[in-house]
Amino acid sequence: MTWPELVTAALLGTARREPPPAPPALLDGEPAATPEGELLRQAAALAIYRRAGERPRRLAVPDDRAPAETLPAAPPAAGEHLARIIDGPRALLPEWLRALADSGRRARPEDLPWLLRLGANDRDLAPLIEPVLGERGRWLARARAEWEWARAGDEQERWETGALDVRRHLLATVRAADPERGRALLASTWGQDAAREREQLLAGLATGLGPGDEPFLEAALDDRAQSVRAAAAGLLAALPGSALAARMAARLRPLIECGRRELTVALPGPELDDASRRDGLTLRAPARTGRAAWILHQLVAAAPLDVWTEACDRPPAKVVAMKVRDRMGDALAAAWTEAAARQRDAAWARALLDRGKAAAQQLAPLLAIVPPEAAEAHVAARLPRQAAGAEPLLPHVPPPWSEAFTALVFKTGLAQPSPAAWLRAAGRHGAPSFAPRAAAALERLDPASAAARHARDAAGLLDFRRAMLSTLKGTP
Repeated sequence: MTWPELVTAALLGTARREPPPAPPALLDGEPAATPEGELLRQAAALAIYRRAGERPRRLAVPDDRAPAETLPAAPPAAGEHLARIIDGPRALLPEWLRALADSGRRARPEDLPWLLRLGANDRDLAPLIEPVLGERGRWLARARAEWEWARAGDEQERWETGALDVRRHLLATVRAADPERGRALLASTWGQDAAREREQLLAGLATGLGPGDEPFLEAALDDRAQSVRAAAAGLLAALPGSALAARMAARLRPLIECGRRELTVALPGPELDDASRRDGLTLRAPARTGRAAWILHQLVAAAPLDVWTEACDRPPAKVVAMKVRDRMGDALAAAWTEAAARQRDAAWARALLDRGKAAAQQLAPLLAIVPPEAAEAHVAARLPRQAAGAEPLLPHVPPPWSEAFTALVFKTGLAQPSPAAWLRAAGRHGAPSFAPRAAAALERLDPASAAARHARDAAGLLDFRRAMLSTLKGTP
């Protein structure tokens, strides 16, 4: 019995070609009652044999020995926690990786191939994985081309010869340690890189972005690729002291008229000059947005927020509370929100959160800018009357949550018709110290209810995280 024989019998039909006899060693049990059933029985079994019997690929293990480790390995219990995360709640992996790195330990040798594969497929996790690979992990990374992102070796050589994902990861790593060295690395091949590579690599300057990057970014505004110019303009707008920010402010100031109680913002002209285009302004407006309104949005989002506090001689909270003429308040707040998120201005972020009129999706980026207690307070204030509007904000409240906020989310979730998202967020992001209280709450619930089912999952997740973090707490 071979696969080609079975395929032939299936194509010709069992009336013309009976299935071949199956060797007893390969397929136990009595034959099926009909030729068609026997064909399907053999095909099902042989398909499993074909998949399970594939020869494993051999790793091109380097000939030299791995360097001696400089960090102790994770304790056995931490490895067991990782195995459970691999099989179940993958969302906890970033927390495990950060805790392991903070503890001054490295991943166990048996976990390295899985972590290397994961880092190759998930560029967001790669920066969290690399610090825990140890010397053996970086040595093992030479065994597979797709693990190149984690290889040790000459920095400049890896930059010049690596694939785009490898170079992106390398730039982020170097920038985190030394922004100036990372920028020099980017500049070393800038003239030879394709436009797509220039655009994606330029985004790496967001890590450690500072005034020293301005000359390079200002030069990138003259790049021949529009996508590169737009990326450079976005980064320069995140530097309120940059020359581009000053040019945007100069364009915006004449449009602002701030009275005692009312704010008036005039629309700019619907056309753009060459200087405006160079600074990243575009006429490609979203649907149902006029061209002039879109230009205004871009100006507000890119100009320093100080323009408004200076024009109105008021702090951010007073500015956002002003009445805006011509029903432009919500549109203006959307642009302010984008500017606050880009410039990471905590005062403006807090003022816009307190205004509270925008959709959760719009406000979510601001929660990472304000102090954690302010983020929790904003979401907590929405719960009594706007629980449905607060639920999408939960994953954006920076962890670790306080136990009081965890208790509030858990209690609110139990009262919702659909508690899954609430209790899942409490389990993943809540204070692990709340685990005993979550378990105690289960005793008051109907075991067959949806709330009890999701609450059990949340309590189990909190308890698992408590054990996981306790194992990795402190230094070895």
